[in-house]
Amino acid sequence: MPTPASPSASASSSHRRASWDLMVRIGSADSEIKLRALRELKNQIIGNCTKKLVFLKLGAVPAVSCALAQAQAQAQVDLLVQSAAALRSFACDFDADVRAVLDSSAFANLVALQIEDP
Repeated sequence: MPTPASPSASASSSHRRASWDLMVRIGSADSEIKLRALRELKNQIIGNCTKKLVFLKLGAVPAVSCALAQAQAQAQVDLLVQSAAALRSFACDFDADVRAVLDSSAFANLVALQIEDP
């Protein structure tokens, strides 16, 4: 007879599924879904090194970098802001995190942004 999974094992599995779902939504063609996912990602990783590491391992930095490039090409300001903020959160605290952002080619896209005064 199989033994039931421990509560911590099922909670861990649920968190992995939710993290993966968030990654899928970041790649969505629907800009509203992508915007909400980027905002959620940014909010989850700010000040949370464990979550940041989880998303680094899932490949979030290249996905966010791609979202930034697409937003830039399509002049979608809200997506630009959320993508840049998420990348900034990834690049904070540890050298490996900064390296992940640099390796994703996001830096060139960030530098290319032109901010106009209202």
